[in-house]
Amino acid sequence: MVKAALHQRQDLLPSLGILIAAMMWGVFWIPIRGVEQSGIDAVWTSVLIFAVSAAALLPMVIYRWRMLIAGAKEIALAGFLSGLAFALYTVAINLTDVVRVILLFYMTPLWSTLLGIFVLKETLTLNRVLGLVLAFCGLMVVLGAGYQFPV
Repeated sequence: MVKAALHQRQDLLPSLGILIAAMMWGVFWIPIRGVEQSGIDAVWTSVLIFAVSAAALLPMVIYRWRMLIAGAKEIALAGFLSGLAFALYTVAINLTDVVRVILLFYMTPLWSTLLGIFVLKETLTLNRVLGLVLAFCGLMVVLGAGYQFPV
């Protein structure tokens, strides 16, 4: 039954992968806070979590070492930028409210759109303007619009 469904809808497996990743991402802050509450500093929490992840991926790295070497420059840049983003996210989870950090993380499309417009000179369409306005409105509501802007 599952095999038949996969043949009929080729996007089913990637969609399930995205769903599982999103669910895991939604609870990622729980182990971060757990490690931090055990007495490990916020910055070292990040190092510990990603060292364990790297150790778990080591067999795959060994298995595919030729592919990794072939794209070493691109992989290193992507890895550095992704690692930096995750490290900052992990530290932010420990230093502020989870809700604020996750909100700012989910505002990534807003920041990406602004960078695309100002850095890459992409076209500013009406749909993008509407999306930016709605994103900023949501951001202001959650972070405290009105008389009590957060410090």
